Amino acid sequence: MELEELKTAWEELSRKVEKQDIISKQMIEKITRQQYQSRLNSIAYPEKIATIICYVYAFLLVVNFSRLQDQLTQICGVVSIAYLLIVPMLTLSAVRGLKKVPVTMMTYSEAIQLYARKKIGFQKLQKWNVFFAYLFMFVTVPVTLALLGKTHVNIPRLWMLILGPGTVVYLLFSYWVLKSFDAVLKGAEALISQLEE
Repeated sequence: MELEELKTAWEELSRKVEKQDIISKQMIEKITRQQYQSRLNSIAYPEKIATIICYVYAFLLVVNFSRLQDQLTQICGVVSIAYLLIVPMLTLSAVRGLKKVPVTMMTYSEAIQLYARKKIGFQKLQKWNVFFAYLFMFVTVPVTLALLGKTHVNIPRLWMLILGPGTVVYLLFSYWVLKSFDAVLKGAEALISQLEE
């Protein structure tokens, strides 16, 4: 009788330990998923704010398009509107792709491979964004000046400011943003790596 009771107690203890292991694993996965989302939110929130700013400026350009008198300014206005509408959508789509990686629903190797593909795509997009944003700066200046009732002829040193100090400030800021995003992406990748352990 004692042996039977001991066997029953042992089986019950084994079930409790298995249940606790399952609960612990689920808790770790939930915490990892939350930390992963939180890390990527530090990219997503600034991008969402930038998207709102771009859409507001695009709206202002569309509403005030009639103030763009000459053909060159109108072409610059159309290019600016297209840029302000398309690029934020692409960026938010790339961030959304990163956030949708089901880090706890796949095997480690599947999760890391999918994450690596999404990360590389996002990083390439950001590098192209740096290039196109620099070009956008030159396209939007005549448009902005026209909306303010001025022309680039009225401000003779404007292009020197844009080409000189403006370029340096832009490149330093872009470098800082890319480094910040890379640090966030490496942190998110480290969280996925913890799941292997």
